[in-house]
Amino acid sequence: MHQFCLTRTFTTAVKRLKKVPKTPYKPNPHQHTIPPAPNSTSFWDSKTWKWGLRSLKMTGPSMLPTFGVSGEMCIEEFITKHLFPATLFTRGTLLTFHSPLDPDRYVCKRIIGLPGDVICVDPTGQYAPSDEHVVIPPGHVWVVGDNAAFSRDSREYGPLPMGLARGRIVARIWPPTASTIFRNPTTYLGEQKQP
Repeated sequence: MHQFCLTRTFTTAVKRLKKVPKTPYKPNPHQHTIPPAPNSTSFWDSKTWKWGLRSLKMTGPSMLPTFGVSGEMCIEEFITKHLFPATLFTRGTLLTFHSPLDPDRYVCKRIIGLPGDVICVDPTGQYAPSDEHVVIPPGHVWVVGDNAAFSRDSREYGPLPMGLARGRIVARIWPPTASTIFRNPTTYLGEQKQP
C-alpha cells in the first residue's frame, strides 16, 4: 500500500515538472551571473554532482578583476554548505547564491561581513551615504562584487540570508592560461591586546 502511494506521488510530481515552461536566460550587464543549467536532467546525472562539484560559466563585469566579463569556466563546490556550513561562510569566500532580486538567477559575490559585524553600507557613496553603517543580523552575510561600480550586491538589497547560498567558487579552469585555485586571501585583524 505505501509503496503504491509513493510511486504514484513521484510519478505525478515528474509529470508536473515536465509541464513547467522554461524561460529563456537573459543576462543582466550589471550583475555577475551564472547561466542556469541547459538541461536539469543532465545536471543531476553528471559525475560532478556525485563529487559535490559542478562547472559554471561566469559572465558579467561585477567581479572584475577576479573574473573576466565573459567566457570563464569555474568550478563550484556545494557540498560544504550541507556538511560544514561554518566553513562556507567566511570573509573572502567567493559565494554563489540565488539572487534576492531574481530567484531564478545565480550570482557570485565575495563575503565581506558575517553575523554581528558592523559594515559600512557603501564606502563609494553610490547607494547610501559613506558614513552609514549596519549590524549584520544572525543568519545573514554581507556580500559585494569586486568591481563596485558595476555590481548589484548587499549595498542594494541589504544583508543576504544564508539560506540563499548555493556554494562557493574554488577554481577557474578556462581559459587554461588563467586557470587558478581560489584560496581565501582575507585575514581578519581581531582586537589588539593592550599592554
